[in-house]
Amino acid sequence: MESPTLGLGQMNSIKPLGITMCKICPKGRPEISFSLEAVVLNKRCSDLPTSAISTSTLLLQNMFLADPQFNIPNSVDMLLGVDILPSIMLDGKIPGKLNEPKALNTIFGWAFTGKTQFRDSNEFNCCLAVPNSAKDYILQKFWELENIPNCSEENSVDVYGEHLFKTTNYRNEYGRYTIRLPFKERIGSYSTFAEFKTMAIRRLRYLENCLERDCLEGIPRKAYYLATKVGRYEKDPKLMFDFSAEKTKKNIDSSLKRLGLEYVDILQVHDIEFASSMEIIFTETLPTIYEEIVKIGKAKFIGITGYPVSTLLECVEKSPVKIDTVLSYCRMTMIDNTLQSFIPSFKMKKVGIINAAANSMGLLSNAGPPHWHPASQHIKDISAEAREYCKKKDVELGKLAVYHCLQQEGPDTVLVGMNSTKLLEYNLNVLNGLSQKENEAYEEVIKIFSRFKETHWEKVEIENYWKTIRGGTSTSGFF
Repeated sequence: MESPTLGLGQMNSIKPLGITMCKICPKGRPEISFSLEAVVLNKRCSDLPTSAISTSTLLLQNMFLADPQFNIPNSVDMLLGVDILPSIMLDGKIPGKLNEPKALNTIFGWAFTGKTQFRDSNEFNCCLAVPNSAKDYILQKFWELENIPNCSEENSVDVYGEHLFKTTNYRNEYGRYTIRLPFKERIGSYSTFAEFKTMAIRRLRYLENCLERDCLEGIPRKAYYLATKVGRYEKDPKLMFDFSAEKTKKNIDSSLKRLGLEYVDILQVHDIEFASSMEIIFTETLPTIYEEIVKIGKAKFIGITGYPVSTLLECVEKSPVKIDTVLSYCRMTMIDNTLQSFIPSFKMKKVGIINAAANSMGLLSNAGPPHWHPASQHIKDISAEAREYCKKKDVELGKLAVYHCLQQEGPDTVLVGMNSTKLLEYNLNVLNGLSQKENEAYEEVIKIFSRFKETHWEKVEIENYWKTIRGGTSTSGFF
């Protein structure tokens, strides 16, 4: 081999001694092997790691290590390229704590990778080897990526795309810019939009799984509490609810796998009022959670959620297992205080009370509710009056709503949903109280809300749900 090899940023070239074919197999496992072509160099890299690493905090018990002395500086026998990686990786990953490496399972045994806080040297090593003959080509491709492409002629697709944008873009009622999607008769190997949609959804699910799996990586498990739900799943009303034992077990396993965790703190049976009967909750859902999920350590506590507070209390009183938490939403807000009268009964049963949806699912916010909101027009109209008042006074109604909930005695915690940093700032600022202007707005909004003749929409969603299931046409109010 005459072509020299360069290291990234190095002026001196390394002349390879030759190329050889190798057959590699794990120690003691001759049935597993693969062949590769290797470049023979006089020196591969410096000793790794560059300094000794303490393993006192790493969980190495009962682990078969690819290199039992990986923490001690030593010479490297062979560098395997990324093309070999799929051939040696096995299922399994053990995330480390903050500033600790993670363990990856390979055919050679467990290998450690990642940063560590036990570094005594300020030196960092980076290596990239390429044939000298490819240097000019790599530089050329680099600059090509930086240059703006020269489009001398417009093709029919470009002309159509520009015309479509100019003629169909508009700003919708939520302030979002919208444009009609351009469709071709055939997109690659997909002959119909339905097939293309399937591919897009599959890709989206893959990305969601990656984000869910990695978002908690490196964060100590004791640093946060995590709750998830079972019972409600699909958007299609006919597939939306499933309180069976089989679905419950399958869903918690799927959630833990996506999150990369061994357990959740609270597993909640969601929207129990939509079950075909409370009997399935008592005979399948709750016993399954206790016997096959909580007892084996996949969840610590059992919770239930729902809109009718009376249904939550009925479940707590009749449940064959201990209910630890209830999540009640929209029932202890500036417009509805139904939860208050049920609090003594929950406290008597030693149930933790979560008061959620302080802004009544958008009713009590300057942005307003979504189109599917189940409240009556009467409730929406008075809420809109309060909203417009707050806008004129440059006060966020949602902040007043959260403040109101935090002043109420009884609930153990207030659960607030946030989807932007602006909302996060509003909610954090509530902890500092209200300004004089906000206090004045708060008092005025309370006066506006005193005109309510009704304060809730109980039974509306359930009736519309069952009407839909039976093939009827439901009114708005089921989402």
